[in-house]
Amino acid sequence: MVSTLSSLFGIISAGGVGTPCSDALELADSYEAASSSVQAVDLLKLTGKAVIGPQDKLPNRDVHSLTGRVSILRSTLEAGNLNQAKTILGEFIKKVRTSGLFSLGDADRMIREMVVLFNDIALELGVPADKMPSSGGERALRSFRLQTDFATFDEFESLLMRILEYYSEQIRKSIAGDRSFNVDDIKEYIDNHYFEDIKISMFTEKYFLSREYLMKLFKQQFGYGIHEYVQKVRMDKAQQLLDDSSLKIQDISEMLGYKDKNYFSKAFRNYYSVSPSEYRNQRAGEGKK
Repeated sequence: MVSTLSSLFGIISAGGVGTPCSDALELADSYEAASSSVQAVDLLKLTGKAVIGPQDKLPNRDVHSLTGRVSILRSTLEAGNLNQAKTILGEFIKKVRTSGLFSLGDADRMIREMVVLFNDIALELGVPADKMPSSGGERALRSFRLQTDFATFDEFESLLMRILEYYSEQIRKSIAGDRSFNVDDIKEYIDNHYFEDIKISMFTEKYFLSREYLMKLFKQQFGYGIHEYVQKVRMDKAQQLLDDSSLKIQDISEMLGYKDKNYFSKAFRNYYSVSPSEYRNQRAGEGKK
């Protein structure tokens, strides 16, 4: 049967053989034995198009679980950091891959566990229940356009990543709906924190907006890109501080967030075409006149 499915339709399947029986009352036990043999197939060793499951029982071993990583996964998803969440999940999957044995039954249990854990996280973060699979079963996942078929461990890993991406998107939408956005907030933050290391990712993660959209919106509103505006605020402030002759250029550099005096001098020269010292001397000359 599994060979025919493969040759006619290209379907990769696993078949399990139960105990032969002469009494219809024994069919249930035979079915359970066949099902167990399929569940025991090692996904890490699947290479062929047709597999007949062994009947030997699996040895006792540690069961891989995502439970210990729930807290950090929740934090990364709440912060909108999908890449970090993928890294965490990827490290877990790598550990599973090197375990030496990972059966189809293990894979099925892991998918169901993942859905249950992520449902809890999503509910806590405000995702409506109708946006989540009711269980980790095949029908429930397929109803949310999550294809559950896999014939290799790589395909299984891709499925777990798709599940993660789905929940990340639902959480992002839920949190974004609760966070009002005003581009003036970014300008105000820069005005008050120009001396810090300001990165655009700070705002994209906070407001769940793409980098391109955020930069376009800021420039339309203020006529500057975000990095350009940070530079403008720093240089305007630099002029004010240089007018105070009691301040050393090194001190001014540190007050503006530059740890290197030479880097500050170069930035100032690029902006005003004169060095901080030359600017200060020019201002002093104007004062004497």
